[in-house]
Amino acid sequence: QYPHNSYAVVGGITTNILPMHLVKVENYIFQVIRFFQQNLVNVDIEKFLLCENIEHLFSQEGELPDLMNLLLVKGLDEIGKSYDQFVVFGNNSYFKSGKSIKTRVQRNVDIKFVEEFDISNSKAKNVMYKNKYYEVGPLSRAMINKTPLIKDAHRRYGDSVFSRILARICEIPQLLHHSLYLLQQIDCSEPSYIKPEQKIQEISAKGSSAIEAARGSLIHKVKLHKGIIQKYEIITPTQWNLGNGTKEYPAIAQNAMIGLDDVKTAELVFKSFDVCSVCTTQ
Repeated sequence: QYPHNSYAVVGGITTNILPMHLVKVENYIFQVIRFFQQNLVNVDIEKFLLCENIEHLFSQEGELPDLMNLLLVKGLDEIGKSYDQFVVFGNNSYFKSGKSIKTRVQRNVDIKFVEEFDISNSKAKNVMYKNKYYEVGPLSRAMINKTPLIKDAHRRYGDSVFSRILARICEIPQLLHHSLYLLQQIDCSEPSYIKPEQKIQEISAKGSSAIEAARGSLIHKVKLHKGIIQKYEIITPTQWNLGNGTKEYPAIAQNAMIGLDDVKTAELVFKSFDVCSVCTTQ
């Protein structure tokens, strides 16, 4: 909702959920699924989610196979590679937290090891996990979740522009399908809002949390003293991918562009990370 500040309203914005709301949302999701199947790839969405071989995708009809074949023709399976290191901090009913280095997945990640660093002459900040740069976003989530189709694409083409774009597109039907499942779990008889037992004026504490936003892991850290916010820190996905490293240790997107021979190609690699420069100065 940027730049509207309603996204930061304490306690959120709630309303009572009615059965008609669920029916309407379910209908919207079915319409988007239908659009995906009619335009991007002409196969049943559930079969698509189970696909384990990238060659099978190439043989289908639709704009997605056409796009991926074009990326291969243009050599985008060979460029845009960075450190092949991925991290996910948001842990929910679909995505799992963890980190992956060269396809080796570890589940034990902790926000306390995330550290920001000031950048000279910039309002943005660098961010690292245990003093290392990690990519966040759809490709990272697919690697941690071990999504079959993306695993096969990564095995063939690594963390290239090809794999990054494919992971972003393939996440659409995954989330649509899972959203239908979540809708079925909603019980309209449950209260939409539960009043906190403790008055916020009495709270002195600090905490942190992470969710998976469209571009990757989004981390919020807050420190309260008697109900007053003393410090609020937001670490955005773009900070991970768009960090400004050094000549000796470039950040994720920088490392992916090193060695490219023209500006247009570098721009395409840069855009494959789906960065939001505005978000880096939260």
